[in-house]
Amino acid sequence: MGPESQEMGYLLYMVFSKESWVRLYEVPGYVYEIYLSAFDECQLEETVYDLAEFCDINDCSPKKILNNEIAAIFKITGILNAFAAVVYERTYVKSELELSKDVHFDLWQEVGKNLGRLIRYSTNFNVTEIWSHENL
Repeated sequence: MGPESQEMGYLLYMVFSKESWVRLYEVPGYVYEIYLSAFDECQLEETVYDLAEFCDINDCSPKKILNNEIAAIFKITGILNAFAAVVYERTYVKSELELSKDVHFDLWQEVGKNLGRLIRYSTNFNVTEIWSHENL
C-alpha cells in the first residue's frame, strides 16, 4: 500500500495500542482510507477476480487444496513460523519506544507476502506454467 494508507494504518494502530479512546472518533476515517487504498493500490478487486477465474479453470475443491497443502507441508510450516515471528515481535519484543512506523509496516508487509505464498501453495499456482501457456 502507498504511504498515505500506511500512515492511516499506523495512526489506527496508535489509537488502539496506546488505548487513546479520546481519539476513537478518528477510527472510521482511518478504516475508510485503508479500504479505499486496498481497492485502488492493492487492486483487491482484480486479485479476487483473478483467483475466481483461476479456480474456474483449475480444480480448487477442498480436497485438492488439502492435497496441495499436504504436498507443501514444509513450506507451509515455514509460512506459519513467519506469521508466529510477527506475532512474537508485536507481542513480546517491547523496547522503551513503541515499534517505529517502518518496523510496524515491515512486519505487515511480511504477513502479506506470506499470505500470498500460502494461497499459491494451496492452489498449486505455478506462474511459469501460466506464462508458458499464454505465450504459445
